[in-house]
Amino acid sequence: MIEQIQCRKCLAIKAVAEFSNGRVVCKVCRKEQDRKYYAANREQINEQQRNYRSENHEQINEKNRKYYAANREYYRNYKAANREQIREQNRKYNAENREQINQQTLIRSLDPAKLAELKTKLEKL
Repeated sequence: MIEQIQCRKCLAIKAVAEFSNGRVVCKVCRKEQDRKYYAANREQINEQQRNYRSENHEQINEKNRKYYAANREYYRNYKAANREQIREQNRKYNAENREQINQQTLIRSLDPAKLAELKTKLEKL
C-alpha cells in the first residue's frame, strides 16, 4: 500500500493523509489554489451563489428545517451553554443596526392596506 505521494504542485513527498481523496495536489497547495481562485473570481462566485439560493430557496429551507429538527437537542444545549455570549452578540447587532430594525418593525406593524398605499407612493417617486 502506498504510504507517501509526491505533490505535483510543491513537489514535496508527503503522507497519503495530507492529500484529499484521489487528488495529486496536497491539501496545503489545494487550499492556496482555492484561495487564489476565489480572490480572482469573487464576484462571479458570489453571483452564482445568489442565483442558486434564489432559485432553490424552498429546497434549501426544507433541508435546513429537517436538519434543525434532527439536531434540536444540540441547538438547545448550545444555546444553554452559550447564553451570555449569544445575548452579547444580539445586543451588539441590535445597537449597530437599530435604524434598520426600527424600519422593519414599523413595516410589520402597518396595516396591509396602508403598506400597499405606501409602496404605491414610493414607486411614484
